[in-house]
Amino acid sequence: MKKFRNTLLVILSVISILLSYISVSAEDTEYYLKDLGMSLNISDTLTVKTAENSTLPKGYYLEATNEDSTLRISIAMEKNEITEKVDSFANQSSTYLDELKFSLQNEGLSEVKDATYGSVPFLDYKQTTTSESGAETFELHSITCIGGMSIAIASESIGDNFTSDELAVIKSALESISFDSIKTEQKETAKKTTKKWILSILLIALAGGLGVFVFLYFKKAKKKKAFLAQHKENRNYDVLRGAELSHRKAEQNNLGGYKTSADFFDEHFDNTPDQNIQQNSIPATENTPKKKASPLTRMGYFAKNLSREINKSKAKSKKSKSKKKRKAEDFDIFSTK
Repeated sequence: MKKFRNTLLVILSVISILLSYISVSAEDTEYYLKDLGMSLNISDTLTVKTAENSTLPKGYYLEATNEDSTLRISIAMEKNEITEKVDSFANQSSTYLDELKFSLQNEGLSEVKDATYGSVPFLDYKQTTTSESGAETFELHSITCIGGMSIAIASESIGDNFTSDELAVIKSALESISFDSIKTEQKETAKKTTKKWILSILLIALAGGLGVFVFLYFKKAKKKKAFLAQHKENRNYDVLRGAELSHRKAEQNNLGGYKTSADFFDEHFDNTPDQNIQQNSIPATENTPKKKASPLTRMGYFAKNLSREINKSKAKSKKSKSKKKRKAEDFDIFSTK
């Protein structure tokens, strides 16, 4: 029996959890309040009226109630000189908001605290009122000022305090609030931020590329300078190579060569080394005529040379006659001797 009781309790607990989850996770419908430039989501468990499709008291733009009218959510807006002067809570200092919270507490409101819905600062507070019949109404208020408008969102529970399901519905509606002006600002801010990031990335890439280029340029210049210095140092030690290079540069600037092959042979083969040395050491006397021998003297030289040659030939002939001729001998290759 005790085991059955425990099992039944577990089943009932699971059913209650599922029912609470279903009630909380009911679908929401988005409502757009054009005059306020504001939108929010309201649970489908509530009946919603707006100023555009229903008749609401002056200054009210939305009203949502449950089936037994024990829960009511309303949105009101007021615009006057004071609200236009304040313009927005976001533009006010923390001192202004502290003074406003202090004034609300002096009026008997409790738990005044800061909140943010739809990227807009709000002030939340609680209030309890009693009707003439003695019925108590528990209220939750969220107020803000934006675009010169004072917007108040009031949630009321008649007869008893808010249940957990009612608080979940109210919280979901408040957290879904969004304003057109804030959306526009956020889009513009996102675009500006994106442009800044793109520009920053481009500048960083450009600076990085320029830095790499400068580094490579100076590295190459330094390497070239070191190479030239080393080459110059080696050239100072190799004097003959330096002289050869200088001579080669001079020859490249002046055209040279020989017009004909005869000029080459006349210069390199006709003159003996002794003659070249003599020509280089003794100054040329082109205008001084050479003294020629007379015909009689040359005839005397010829006769003398001729007689010398005749005597040489006679001496050779006598020497050849004096030599004995060798007798030929037969040789028998088959002889055993």
